[in-house]
Amino acid sequence: MNYGDKHTEDSLVSRLGRLYGIERGLDCGPNIIMDRYWKIWDGGERQDLYAGYYEADFLYITNGHYLYEVEIKISITDFRADQKKNKYHDHPDVRGFYYFVPQELYSKHEDEIKTTCKEKGAGLIVDGYPITTVLKPKIRKDVKPLSDNGYIHYLRLFAKKWVRVREEQQ
Repeated sequence: MNYGDKHTEDSLVSRLGRLYGIERGLDCGPNIIMDRYWKIWDGGERQDLYAGYYEADFLYITNGHYLYEVEIKISITDFRADQKKNKYHDHPDVRGFYYFVPQELYSKHEDEIKTTCKEKGAGLIVDGYPITTVLKPKIRKDVKPLSDNGYIHYLRLFAKKWVRVREEQQ
């Protein structure tokens, strides 16, 4: 999945899936649309105080039912562009936010990446052997654990994403 020193978003998602899903036993999923509304099983609808949407590269749910987001960056250009977005990983369900970068990228731009993460309150995970958490994120204290319906909502999204057929495999 790592093609020499050439990482892809899919190769890094797979590494995160193995770490969080298999090694740590947490529920997780790739490429999840974080939007404003979602239906709950009792037929009602939840409305967040959230306008807009974005795609989260990777989400995981802790044993305490808190949702965390991980944004994958494979180049410094991609990392810098993320800092200019209007929507900055601010979904109200997300308790903490991390960047995940390849070791080579981190080694080459360590000061810039760490400084930016600290300024944004983001955590930092580096893909080495082993995967290492370099910085913990600022915890959003106003975020509550997912309700049972919220938990089921994300589990359904995770299941759909893990089992989809990737275009390049067709």
